[in-house]
Amino acid sequence: MTFKKGSRERTVAMAVGVGAVFFIISQFVLPGSAGSGRGTPMAILFQGLVSGALSGLVAIGLVLVYRTSRIINFAQAAIGSVGAIFTYNLAVVYHVPFGVAFTLGVLVCCLVTAFVELFLIRRFFESPRLVMTIVTIGIAALFATTAAPILGSLPIWGDQRDLSTRLGATPLIPVRSMKFFIGKIGIPFGFPEVLTLIMAVVVMLALGAFLKFTRLGTAVRASSENTERAELLGINVRLLSTIVWTITGALSAIALILQGTVSKNFGIASAGASPLLISALAAAVIARMRSIPIAMYAALLIAVAQNAVDWSYRSQGNLVDASLVLVIAVGLLLQRRSLHRTEEVSAWEATEEVRPTPRELLEVGGVRTWRRVLVAVIVIFVLVFPWTTSAGIVNSGSLAAIIAMTVLSITVLTGWAGQVSLAQFAFVAIGATVGGALTSRLGWSFWEALPVTAIITMLIAVIVGLPALRIRGLYLAVVTFAFASSVSVLLFSDKYFGWLQPQNIRRPTLLLLDFEDERSMYYLCVVFLALTILLLVTLRRSRPGRLLIALRENENDLQAFGVNVVRTKLTAFALSGFICGVAGILYAHHQRAVSGQAFPAQASIDVFVFAVIGGLGSITGAVLGGGLYVASSLYTRGNSVIAFFLNEAFVLLAVLYVAPGGLAAIAYDMRDGVLRIVAQRRQVVVPSLFADVDPAVLEKRLIPLAEREERTGVGALREAQYRLDSGLYKEAEIDVEHGAPDERALLGSVAERVGGSE
Repeated sequence: MTFKKGSRERTVAMAVGVGAVFFIISQFVLPGSAGSGRGTPMAILFQGLVSGALSGLVAIGLVLVYRTSRIINFAQAAIGSVGAIFTYNLAVVYHVPFGVAFTLGVLVCCLVTAFVELFLIRRFFESPRLVMTIVTIGIAALFATTAAPILGSLPIWGDQRDLSTRLGATPLIPVRSMKFFIGKIGIPFGFPEVLTLIMAVVVMLALGAFLKFTRLGTAVRASSENTERAELLGINVRLLSTIVWTITGALSAIALILQGTVSKNFGIASAGASPLLISALAAAVIARMRSIPIAMYAALLIAVAQNAVDWSYRSQGNLVDASLVLVIAVGLLLQRRSLHRTEEVSAWEATEEVRPTPRELLEVGGVRTWRRVLVAVIVIFVLVFPWTTSAGIVNSGSLAAIIAMTVLSITVLTGWAGQVSLAQFAFVAIGATVGGALTSRLGWSFWEALPVTAIITMLIAVIVGLPALRIRGLYLAVVTFAFASSVSVLLFSDKYFGWLQPQNIRRPTLLLLDFEDERSMYYLCVVFLALTILLLVTLRRSRPGRLLIALRENENDLQAFGVNVVRTKLTAFALSGFICGVAGILYAHHQRAVSGQAFPAQASIDVFVFAVIGGLGSITGAVLGGGLYVASSLYTRGNSVIAFFLNEAFVLLAVLYVAPGGLAAIAYDMRDGVLRIVAQRRQVVVPSLFADVDPAVLEKRLIPLAEREERTGVGALREAQYRLDSGLYKEAEIDVEHGAPDERALLGSVAERVGGSE
């Protein structure tokens, strides 16, 4: 948490120098707004300090959690919404003094956060880091879609209206009598802004004192440096994790409560793609996920720079917001060496390799027959499905096939190659925009635009994947997540890409076939999904597929064998981008339009979450995840019970709690259980099925499936072990089954016979 001796003065000097450069640029380089002269007014810079203090509090929480748990907490901004809603309702409904409501809101959020850590985070404490990070995504969605709305609509508040409606169009201002101005532009400031800056300073001082002068703080710092060594010294690492999560809950609550006092945003953060979280991530990355003071200072500088540029170029607000992806990428690239520490690149994968059906059982008649029956049933269901339901459901079936293709791209990139990407639906957005523009604006046919769209999306994916050559693991997830946020802001802006937006998209035709109706479009999407599955099955069984798996397992070992790691990584990005490009052009023509509302940054996180739910490393899991993604949005409308059980957060946490490998792992475990019974009853030796099963326990659960076959399998080995033909015993005509013979007499008898014959 602190600087190394000898580098603190240099760091402070660099911070002061960077701050001075920012100030000079804001005052003498930026043109300023029309009518206000050159430079940025002090009031605008002061606004930046206030918003930077809020994002700095969230960034501190990100740093604390990462240093103790080695995960990126995507729930850091959303988890404080409970405390914010509780505070606002106490102040508005019951007229509780703001100071009391503020304190109670922070305490409630601390209790809720401690509960979440004890019953969710601790369950995955020994899991790979990627699993825990995905769990935080589920927690963020749980707070945004379930916890916050339920808390806001409790009967105790006496008003079921939306919180923003009850509060009106103005923020919740604790002391309205305090008002002041900075400069001459007339922006009023008051108690909320002063309170925000004071709270930021108080939090920094209190946290610094806690970490430096208390035993618990010392233990937290020791655990952050080396968790394994801290455990050997007798430190309760799990207790420290609960304490740290409770502190971060307080930080998040303070940030979101104060945000509702300085702006019209009433503290209800989105599931993961909130601007507050993205700004905090940028600051935490600049701080190397290590230094609390640098994280706060970086958050202040980022917010001030954004306000200054936005003041001078008001029409370029979207471009300013999207620039955070460059800040994050450059910050990580400049710190590549410090990021490649052993504990930060250790095993983070959440994938479980699916065992194929053992070869020893493929020749068993019953197994072979049931495999064929299962495939036939699936094929018949897919073909008959559009003839048994309404056009709306058929439309959703087509969409499920497209989403399944997107999830398959995640399987290739993350499940096989180990490159965590939270931008796959952004690539689909690019493919949809480019493909729709080629057919609607340039008049190309769908079949002409298809390969061009796929290649363009593939090239963009390779460009985005270039940081993967220097950035690994969860840091790459931050870069791709920022890219998805930038795409959602810029791509559908008429100011920047209005010339590219598709208009009047028509569904494709092929010779005499017209895919205008839902059934024919469904079959087209299913054909492309089948081709994608065939491609990936072939790839997985080939040498390039095995290289991707090896890249995920150990990149250094792969390089030691002379494999070009750079080319392998970029190949994974290229293939996943190609699949997303095909899915994108299909999506545009399936929907007959392309809208920015269909491609928010949160959609990329949602698709990744359902890839994990289905099974990150399995083709079967990708199809299951894609279908569940569509079902969760289709069957939850108007049915609160189904909406709860198909809620993204509930399904994710429930599946990971039971099986981190996803639904595919559950299905394959059931298959392996049946195959074990078949192998045991058929007496077929299958080491891969029984390697991790206790024979005594398995024997008690056996269900007879066929008659025991003698002199085969294990029985044959047993018989061969105890019956051994011997010419020596045969000559002596001695029955060895009724006892061992006298060796001396036996040898004498044989020698006598041999001598006589000679």
